[in-house]
Amino acid sequence: MSRHELNSADYERIEAALHHLIPSTIRAAREWYPTAISAYSRTMDKIQRINKTGPYTP
Repeated sequence: MSRHELNSADYERIEAALHHLIPSTIRAAREWYPTAISAYSRTMDKIQRINKTGPYTP
């Protein structure tokens, strides 16, 4: 058995860890949602500008 193969006990531990993280992630997402949306919008605007003008060359 390779050290990279997972067994059912490994999956159970991963699932338990994810279930523990999900509630706190949802609370954090609610708190940071406006900031995340504005950061996403800024990033997409930059990508669109780069697509129109080509890569930046100093």
